Amino acid sequence: MAQWVQITQPDLNVDLNIGTFPMLGDGYRAITNPLTDNITLDSDWLREGLTSEDLLQIERLIIHESIHRTRPWWDSVLRPFEHDDIYDEAEQRQNNPFIPCIGR
Repeated sequence: MAQWVQITQPDLNVDLNIGTFPMLGDGYRAITNPLTDNITLDSDWLREGLTSEDLLQIERLIIHESIHRTRPWWDSVLRPFEHDDIYDEAEQRQNNPFIPCIGR
């Protein structure tokens, strides 16, 4: 999936070595370390039987976290936990691969 995002979002800094870790609770299930730029997804995404909706969610998570990686490190540190602009941009990018989005 990371390779697909790298192809469809060539202006993003995509991590091809995404790690996994068990993440507790509901909600967003990925993180980018602002110091190392490493992306980590919830290890639950490694389960068998992923649906097409699950795969779309993984794609969106990787796009979202790659947006963080592309911006300066301090952008992630200074942002509030909820950052709708990046969620919105990730959705726009996913729905329109190869087409520049607002804010690129």
